[in-house]
This record gives sequence, C-alpha cells and structure tokens, in this order.
Amino acid sequence: MNGHLLRYCAQMNLSDFELATTAQVEACALQDRVDTKFVLRAEEMDTLLSILVTDFAVVQSEESLVGQYRNQYFDTDEYRFLREHHRGRRPRFKVRIRHYLDRNMSALEIKEKAPNGRTVKIRQPLAFMSNELSEQQRAFLDAHPRITAGALKPSVQVDFSRATLVSKQVDERLTIDTALVFSHEEEEEALGTVVVAEIKQPRFSPRSPGMLALRQSGATQLRISKYMTAGQLLLPSIRLPRYTPRLKMLRRRTA
Repeated sequence: MNGHLLRYCAQMNLSDFELATTAQVEACALQDRVDTKFVLRAEEMDTLLSILVTDFAVVQSEESLVGQYRNQYFDTDEYRFLREHHRGRRPRFKVRIRHYLDRNMSALEIKEKAPNGRTVKIRQPLAFMSNELSEQQRAFLDAHPRITAGALKPSVQVDFSRATLVSKQVDERLTIDTALVFSHEEEEEALGTVVVAEIKQPRFSPRSPGMLALRQSGATQLRISKYMTAGQLLLPSIRLPRYTPRLKMLRRRTA
C-alpha cells in the first residue's frame, strides 16, 4: 500500500468493533438492494464510528479491517453507460472488473439500476488481476439482453480503500470508502480526504441504525457514482453538466 493510502486508512480506527461472523456477512450480502450514499470528511470519521460501534460489526478482509479495491470499468467508444447514467435512464448498467487486492480475487460484474430504483448485481469470478475478457466472460455479458461484449473497451479505473460494517440488528450493510484515486490512461486524480459511505438495504429504511448514525455524524446525503465522478474528472470530451454540482459538493468535502 502506498503512502497516500496509508495516510487515509489511518483515519479508520476499527479496532473497537466486534468482528462480523460468517452468518452476519451472508445475511447482509444484499445483491438485490436499495443503496443510499453519503459524503463526509476523514476527520469526521471518529464521530461516525463512535456511534456505529454499538450496533455494527466489522468485516475482516484477510488480516486487515480495511480492504483494498480496484474497479476497472468498461464502456463503448461513445461511453454509452456513462451518458445513460448522466441522463438518469433506467434501467441502466455498469460493467466492471473488481479486483480485491488483499484477497487475490477478481470478478466481472454487471451492476443494474432498475426502473424501481433497486440495485441488482450479478458477477462471475475471473483470474486475479486479469482485465482481459475471455470468451467465457464475453458470453456472460452477451447473455444480458442490453449488453454487447464486442462493443466494450476498458474505460476508467478507480482505486479505493473500504471498510465494511454489518448491522447486528437488521439486514443492513454499510461500506466506508476512502483514498479514492481515479485514473485513465496517463492521467490521475484524487479526492483528498473525502469519504463516501453507502448504506445497502433490502428496502429503503430512513430510520435504520446506519442511516441515523450517518445523519447524526454530520454526513451529507448525496447521489453520486464513482464512475460518473471519474468521467467528470478525466473525460473532458464527455459533457456531464448535470453531475457538476455533485462534483462540487465532493470537492467541498476535500481538505
């Protein structure tokens, strides 16, 4: 892990949390869910974690409580998925390979935002750190009625650190992402000390333990996307004016 990641991972002191059991993790897998995102600064993390520690357990990633992730996104030459997201189209999709760097695991994923607002994710394992689509992976993508594997190429990449907490009371998972670094070809952008927290629920519950904790800690609810943020930062030829206010809000959370 480089110094940039170490500096921000140090903001997440998770040692006071109980470790999540396998049963707790499986109960909160939530591949079909409702997502709600918040942003806050790294220095606000202590307040949030002090509220969460009673009701949540932390998921251990190998020997660490903070996992390292890399998302390699795919899109068409015209950036169809990015443009559809910008227009708010539903259903809409993301295609990505997610690398779990500390677990030596990778998976190809299709993430769909359904017309009813739910997020549905399907995935297929692949060789660790492979960004190539084999015939098997292309068949997996082509089996989806709205995706054509042959039209896709690598797009932007996002690296981040993630802590995952699961509720001990309800079906709810909370992820906390720090050290976000966006890259495309030779360009790279980082968002300083911004933290993105996301509540994943089987159905929207505004007064769940996680939602209440985030609001109490001063976090700001904001509809954002790592892929859209990367596009706004690194793809100037793609106009995304509707997303500009959200990027400004993220920057205001950056020291």
